[in-house]
Order: sequence, then C-alpha cells, then structure tokens
Amino acid sequence: MSEAPREAPIPSNNITPVDTATEIVNMEEFNENIDDQFKDPNAPQEGVSERQKWGSRISFLFASIGAAIGFGNFFRFPYLVFSSGGGAFLIPYTFALIFIGVPLLLMETAIGQFTRRASFKGMRILHRRSGGIGLSASAFGGFAVSSYYCVMLSWVCVYFIHCFRYDLPWAGRADEFFRVSWPVFGGLLFVWVIVYVCVWRGVKSTGLVAYVTVPLPFILLFILLGRALFLEGAVQGIVYYLYPDFSLLLDARIWLAAAGQIFFSLGIGSGTMTAFGSFNDENQDVVSDNLIICIAETSFSLFAGFAVFSILGYMAHERGVTVPEVTASGIGLAFVVFPDAVSLMPIPHVFAVLLFVTMFTLGIDSAVGLTESVNGVIHDQFHKVPLSVISLIVCIAGFVAGIPFTLTNGFYLMDIVDHFVSDYCLIFVGICECIVVGYLIATTPLLQKIKETQALIREHGMSKLYSFLLYANVLLFHSADEFRQKMSAVSKRGPTRIWSLLIKFLIPLLLGGIWLSQIIKEMIHPYSSLPDGSFDRVSLAVGCIIVISCISVVVIFIFIPGKGSKKAQEPEQVVIEEIANAFDAN
Repeated sequence: MSEAPREAPIPSNNITPVDTATEIVNMEEFNENIDDQFKDPNAPQEGVSERQKWGSRISFLFASIGAAIGFGNFFRFPYLVFSSGGGAFLIPYTFALIFIGVPLLLMETAIGQFTRRASFKGMRILHRRSGGIGLSASAFGGFAVSSYYCVMLSWVCVYFIHCFRYDLPWAGRADEFFRVSWPVFGGLLFVWVIVYVCVWRGVKSTGLVAYVTVPLPFILLFILLGRALFLEGAVQGIVYYLYPDFSLLLDARIWLAAAGQIFFSLGIGSGTMTAFGSFNDENQDVVSDNLIICIAETSFSLFAGFAVFSILGYMAHERGVTVPEVTASGIGLAFVVFPDAVSLMPIPHVFAVLLFVTMFTLGIDSAVGLTESVNGVIHDQFHKVPLSVISLIVCIAGFVAGIPFTLTNGFYLMDIVDHFVSDYCLIFVGICECIVVGYLIATTPLLQKIKETQALIREHGMSKLYSFLLYANVLLFHSADEFRQKMSAVSKRGPTRIWSLLIKFLIPLLLGGIWLSQIIKEMIHPYSSLPDGSFDRVSLAVGCIIVISCISVVVIFIFIPGKGSKKAQEPEQVVIEEIANAFDAN
C-alpha cells in the first residue's frame, strides 16, 4: 500500500534503527488494520458481539489455573524432580517454563482472545489453510485426552466411596485393589454428569464452578502438607525429593523431561487456552494473565512435591526401607503407593478423604477445560445450536469413548493412548502453531517485503550498516512481530521482541528436536505397554493410527482452505518508510 510521505522524528544518537522502528510505528493505524485481520469473515453480524464472555477477569484466571493444574502437577512433577536430579532439575524446568511454556501459552490464549474463536476457527482466521492444526488440537489434545482423563477421575470416585468403610480395602493390597475395574464404569458415568453440569451453560457455569474447585485443592494441599511435615521420616522424604545431583544436568533426557512436563502440565496444544481466551474481552491484558497462570501452576507443583514426599518418607520409615523403594511414577504413585501410604497414617480415613477430594477437584477442572475446547470448536461451526445441547452430545461421546479404558485391560490401553497423544500429537500441534504465527500471518509476503526494503535502500542511498539492519529486521521479525505488537497494545508490559524470536526460531527447533528424538527412540526401542517391555503389536498399531490421523487432519485442511480473512494494510511497510525518513532527516 502506498501512502503520502510524512515527517518523522529524528532519532537520537543512542537509538538504533530497530529501536526507532518500534517507537515510531503508528500503533493506532496498526491496531485498526490488524483487528480487521483477526475478524472471522464467515461469521454472521452478531457472531462476535454476542459471543459469551467471562463474568470477570477473575473467573477466567480461576478457570485457566484449574485447567492447568491437574494430576500431573500432584504426582508426575514431584516424581520427575526426585528422579531427575532433585533440586538441580529446577534449573532445566525453569528454563523450559520461561522459554517454552510462557511464550506458547501466551500465544494460544492471544489467538483465542483476538479472533474470538476456539482453536479450529481461530487458526483458520489466522491463516485459511491452518484450520487442521486447531482441529487436531481439539480432537486429540481435547477430546482424546478427556476420554481417558475422566476414567482416572472415576478411579478417584471409587476410592473415595471406599474411604467410608471400617477398614480401608486397599490397605496392604493397594495394587490388587487398583486392578478391580467394574466399579469404574459407574464412576465414569458420574464424572461425565459432573462435567456436563460444569459446562452446559458455557463459561457462565464454568466460571462459577471454578470459584470452588480451584481454591479448594490449594487449601486441602496445605492441610495435607501441614500434617505430613510432622510425620516420622518426613524430612528424609523431602531430602530425597530435593537433594541436588548436578551431574544429571549433562543428560539431555533431563532437559527433554523438563520441556515435556511444562508442555503437558500447561495444556499446550489441547486447544483449552484458545477456547478460554476466546471468551475474554478483546483488550484484556493477556501477558499479565498468563504470567499469573504460570506462577500459580508452578507454585502448586512445588508445594505438592513437599506433601507427596513427606508422606512417602513416612511410609518408608514405617516399613524400614528407603524412599526410592516405595516410590513409583505417574498413575502407580497416585493410585497404588500414595493410598497405601495414607492407610499407614494416624486417622487414615480422614486423610484418605482429604487426598481423594483434592485429587477430584484437581482433575475436574482439567476435564472441564478439555471439554470446553471441544465445545468451542463445535459451537463456532453451529452457533445456532444451544450450548446445552452441544455439551450434552460431547459429554455422551466422551463417556462412550472412555468405556474401553474401564475394561480389564483398560489401564494398558490408556497408557498407549497417553504416550502417543502426549509425546507426538501435542508437540506436533505446538510446532505447527509456531510456524503459522512465526511465518504465515504477515500482511505482506516476505519476498515482497525484501523487495520493498531493497527499493527503499536504493532510493535513500543508505549505508551498508543501515541496509543490513533493515534486512535483519525484516528477516528476523517478519510475521511474528505483527502478532506480538497486537499483544503489546493490550498489555501493560511486554512481550518484548524476544518473544517473536522464540516463537519463530527457538521453540520450533526445540520441539522439533524433542519430536524427532521420540521417533528415533521409538525406532530403536518400540514402545510397549506389556509389563516385561517386549515388542507389542497392539501398542505399535494404536500408536501409528493416532499419530498418522493427527498429521492427516492438518494436511487435509491445507488442501481445503477456508475463505480467509480480510487482509490488513501493511504496518511493517510504515515502519520501513519511517526509518528511511528518519535517516533522511539526519
């Protein structure tokens, strides 16, 4: 777009051309144009204005924190710290949180907030061929995960009911009790009824429920921690939990584990935060919101570790063994070791009730968030269908999809699905999102920008240094920085241009490395759900179906583009011309 030349302020000697570009860009014009780019061209006139909104910013924060904090924070994170270098593990974990977790969570929330749509429509508005990315996020990260996540909640319900028996039935035989599968079917039905109650009115009901289900696990955790710290052997457990082994930091697997924990605990790639963000006010401070969510999620994980390993230390003391001998990972720690440990405590029934209420309130918020991801995608496509009807259909489908996980071999099937969805599908979605925002949403193609820059350099006779800076500015920040400036316009602080570099270069490379490393590991040692770890054709077949389906959805929608969105004008061209005018003024 050509426009009349205008005077620009003369930059001071201590300001670089790149700094000048950031300061002198006409932000009002930029925001007006970029808002047009994020409008849904296929939506009816009332589509955006009548979309539901959170009752308040607090409702959004509570629901988002609840969705981020789940079983993985209560059991998986403490075990990872224990097995991956203790306190030393917090170094790669913090690195992954700052350079992967926060930028990606911010991007996904902003996509929903700016487009006012869930993952499928939101991605399609950004780029008309990227709808498959959002659909994969909702289908595999949302629906597939919720189908077996609710089964874990049904296990919690079964354990909770048995807390009121005179003798805790799992005492001394926790592993045997965990294998009993038939009561889980009834628990699954109950869980999906609760989920429906939480989502049937959209964010109106989700926000209200979050006011109870988010603070409660924090309160219960502090009660458990307060009691556990005074148990015999608690200090021994905490020492095992945090004892630093810095030599393990040289193992690449520790860094990959940290990145994986951040990626999955925050729900990145599931479409949850995009759906939640779509109900925000368009001018809400998206940066501050996401920092609060990440701080709350990390704080809960750290405190949960103290509670878990205090009780495991007590269990080890009572049995006269070391903490590693009573420690297990993941589901085994949650449903075998920890219930057994609680049964050894004074007044075991009370602490068993506290444990399973904590677990249920943690899990139900995550299940609600995953379900909202699916509901949002469907409601965007069929906005005339009442949310209550959409929620009912999704919950019934989720219940039916979860039934195979309640059968005798359901635990092994869950292990297979969780492995391939978490290690492949979610990471693949995250990589694709970074590519779209980092390279494909610019209002002007990169080659055209380079040609325009080249023409300006020739016209104004710029030096090699200024020419280099202009070319570097276009190559490094093209596309991603337009999205960043939109976030900066609604946020009090940040994000800086470092965010653009992370989304455009660092995060795709890191996630791509993790993804490829998983494939290589799979080729050398194929994943197996069998107890002895031998080759398992079922695991391989189910895994291939899941991963190929996820990739296929993305590819199919590349060839079935939407109508696209109204292209904004060219804000970066304004930047380049302003720089050139500033140089002329000098």
